[in-house]
Amino acid sequence: MKILILNENLPQDAKRIYGDALHIKGASYIFSGETVLSPEALLDDEKPDIVLMSLEWLPYQRLVVAAANKRNIPTLYVMDGVIEWNYIWHNQSFISPQGTALQPLLAKHIAVIGRRPARILASMGLGSKIHVIGLPRLDGVQCQRIIDAEKPPILLICTARTASHNINHQIHVKQALRDIHDVVRELGIACIWRIPSELAEDMGITVSEQSNIQTDMAKVSGVITFPSTVALDAMKLGIPTAIVEYDINPLYVESAWQIRSKAHIYEVIHELLYPPCEKRAYQDFCLNEELESGDATSKLVKLIQDIVAGDVEQAEKNSGAVYGALDYRLVHSQLTTFATSNMATLQYELDANVKYRAELRQKILILYQKITHLSQNIMTNFWIKLLLKFPFGSKWVHGTLKDINDIQSDIHRIVHSVNHKE
Repeated sequence: MKILILNENLPQDAKRIYGDALHIKGASYIFSGETVLSPEALLDDEKPDIVLMSLEWLPYQRLVVAAANKRNIPTLYVMDGVIEWNYIWHNQSFISPQGTALQPLLAKHIAVIGRRPARILASMGLGSKIHVIGLPRLDGVQCQRIIDAEKPPILLICTARTASHNINHQIHVKQALRDIHDVVRELGIACIWRIPSELAEDMGITVSEQSNIQTDMAKVSGVITFPSTVALDAMKLGIPTAIVEYDINPLYVESAWQIRSKAHIYEVIHELLYPPCEKRAYQDFCLNEELESGDATSKLVKLIQDIVAGDVEQAEKNSGAVYGALDYRLVHSQLTTFATSNMATLQYELDANVKYRAELRQKILILYQKITHLSQNIMTNFWIKLLLKFPFGSKWVHGTLKDINDIQSDIHRIVHSVNHKE
């Protein structure tokens, strides 16, 4: 079995998403993090049995997936964390300039981490593609909490790696962090801050950089986090966990404690430090909904094997997918972009082509400028001028310049071809 993996930051990025699932006996792996001139040629040369990805909104990845679908090569989108309202609907930080999150999903299959996100995505028209597996990278995480009752409590305050996705979201995140900072300082509660350095600098806060997240969680009494996978990490360890979101948008990640305004902070902190048993029980329920229990790595491996074998029914059975019957296509026609209708798929593929060719053209022009600069430097270089005085040196210099001119001509032809096809 040959597996093509589309990830940009290899191999760290692949490990973060797929955990140890990329050790299937008898399988070989091709990592394609860099864009190539022809996604079709990549598939024709490598001939993979399945394509895995987690950033399908990138134009290059969209084109590879679309080409794979045309060749009847299975495609599987693997989600690496929780879903979040602003990430999907209002993502101006890094997705919207290049594509859209799951709107539509070109891949034939999508692996999600829990039953609640499965129901949410199913309600958007993706129900037939969903497989619930859990989060492979959490399988091997070992963490033991040691809380000294004699010592003052510590809170862990976190944001997602990308703290905000648009200007409005950024304002709410900053305000929430300032409010939390003011309250914990007033109460005299020690905190570990894991927030982006630019936000910490703006607030005069020292962030935790030396230790990993598990080391920090091992010694805290409660966690306050914006919607992110950190909430699941904390809940899994039994740490009372509050979700912060000042934005009025719905929460796609459920928790027993929520902070939606400054008025909630005092009471929530008190309950995180002295959690009522009924809310602890509800937190366990939320975790079970958000994160599928069991060996996620084995489930992902089995899913890949079943899809490659063409046994989709078995793949669906093994996935344990549980999702609602509601399909937005039946009641909200404006949300049909989530469903992969033929028109939506074609439009998304064409959009990827336009953006991908623009990206290629820009890279080629930069290369052309570098080569032109190089040829100019050659002719003004003292040692080159010296070589030109000798017959063998002159022959070498002119041969090199001819090669450079040939490369420049090739670049002109490629740029012309890209512009013509666009």
